[in-house]
Amino acid sequence: MKKQFLLITSFVFIATVAFGGGIVTNSNQSAYWVRTLSRDASTRADAVYFNPAGLTRLEDGFHFSLSSQTIFQSKDVSNDYVNLKPTPKKYLGDIFVPVFPSFYAVWKKNKIAISFGFNPVGGGGGATFEDGLPSFELGVADMVPTLNALGNPIGLSATDYRREVYFKGTSIYFGYQLGLSYQITDVVSAYLGARYVAVKNTYEGYIRNVQANIGGEWTNVSEAFTDISTTYSGLAAQATTGAAGATSISGTMGALIGGGLPSAATLADAEGAGAITALERAQIEGGLTALGIGITGGIGDIQTACNTTATALTTQAAQASGASSLAGQTATMTGMLLNQEADVVQKGSGFTPIIGVHLAFDKLNIGIRYEFKTNIDIENDTKKDFIVGLDGATPITMFPDGAKISSDIPATLSVGAEYKVTPKFTASTGFHYYWDKGVGYGKTMGGVEVDNSEIIDNNYLEWALGLEYGITDKLLVSGGYLLAKTGVSDDYQSDLSFSLTSSTVGGGLGFKFNEKLMINAGVGYTFYKDGTKTYPHYLQAADTNIDVTDTYYKSNLFLAIGVDFSF
Repeated sequence: MKKQFLLITSFVFIATVAFGGGIVTNSNQSAYWVRTLSRDASTRADAVYFNPAGLTRLEDGFHFSLSSQTIFQSKDVSNDYVNLKPTPKKYLGDIFVPVFPSFYAVWKKNKIAISFGFNPVGGGGGATFEDGLPSFELGVADMVPTLNALGNPIGLSATDYRREVYFKGTSIYFGYQLGLSYQITDVVSAYLGARYVAVKNTYEGYIRNVQANIGGEWTNVSEAFTDISTTYSGLAAQATTGAAGATSISGTMGALIGGGLPSAATLADAEGAGAITALERAQIEGGLTALGIGITGGIGDIQTACNTTATALTTQAAQASGASSLAGQTATMTGMLLNQEADVVQKGSGFTPIIGVHLAFDKLNIGIRYEFKTNIDIENDTKKDFIVGLDGATPITMFPDGAKISSDIPATLSVGAEYKVTPKFTASTGFHYYWDKGVGYGKTMGGVEVDNSEIIDNNYLEWALGLEYGITDKLLVSGGYLLAKTGVSDDYQSDLSFSLTSSTVGGGLGFKFNEKLMINAGVGYTFYKDGTKTYPHYLQAADTNIDVTDTYYKSNLFLAIGVDFSF
């Protein structure tokens, strides 16, 4: 029989830092983007990513864009489970990306532009959870009520728990893009290209030294359950011995009645009639006293009391034996599940075909980019793994060595427009659509991987608006706003993998040294709408489900610097 132990859950997306993009897609791909948040109709070098068909609008020659961002992200979760210490409890997750690079190179000649791009199209950072997450602790918190439920008959009182826990994950999807842009007419240009995506995720962590405070002393929970098992085993043996003694005395009383003594006769009467000796009487009375049965009543009443006691003690022996077995099994399971380490590397790759169209008018540029679905399966290279359950006696692990997991990138449509309102003032806008429902992100339900269509109600949408003003011919100031709306269902959300609707604001400066050299600097911040999920948690000690609620919080701060140059 398969048994699942929900002490810990999948690490998928533990280090996802995408915020200008869909659930797994990064589109924060240049310093210019950070300061405007809208580059879908770009005709500069960063158009390699945002609007590759627009590269034909560049001057003939070589063009380069190099940017880097530093990203600070918080990814926190609180949970209101009554057995957590404290309740509610908030778990802090920090993601820090010191370097988030984007590099683009273009060679333009007449109507042709050949381009190359390198950037982290997904992931890009490391997430650290110094105190774990609810999914790591709910099972641990259950140890106190479980100890008390098993230990109450023997006077056990557990009041608190503690444990050592640490989890860290990194994720990076490096994209290498190559393509050709061609100017079909004075108005229309087109692009055809592809991106090779190489994925690497790493996970490491542990849960260990789980202890309970029992009678003011900290005790290893596995050892505590072992002690309970031993105690109940002793109680079962005592009850079995008592039941045997009561049955023996009942038989003696029956023999006396069968030998002709009336059931109302006392043990003294039996001795006086010579049916038992003084020694036998003393032994019987000692046994009755030990069993808590009176010694002065008639032998018929004594027989009835012995039969009742034997039945009760037999039941108690069975209960104590069952409790001993359960405590012993729990000791084994807690020893196995609450003392573990993980050391995993996942790798995979895929190709993304990309097409684009650019329309150039007098003051208006329109860019359209479509990226096809990227099929990626990542494979586990597991040195150490978490056990999350048993199939009979066979452990079920979280990252089976050699297993493959879906880690796709969805098809994406970006449509943008840039309008020169005045010679110094430019407005831009963009719309992005991500076909998340058509791919797999490695999410599971009931331990089985499912397609996104089962856990996502609506595809991810974004709307962007950017404004730029030339204070002088050299100095530009800009700002932007990006609204992102997620469409995931409650089945998608978990403490390690949640998606929230957000608003991003950004701004910054551009400085043109001349027509061939420009510096861009920007800063942005993303506000996320809090999310919640209520789900049942099974408390074995009470044989009941208790509703618990996760609340999800997230925020991003990102700083960018970049240089564009041509020759």
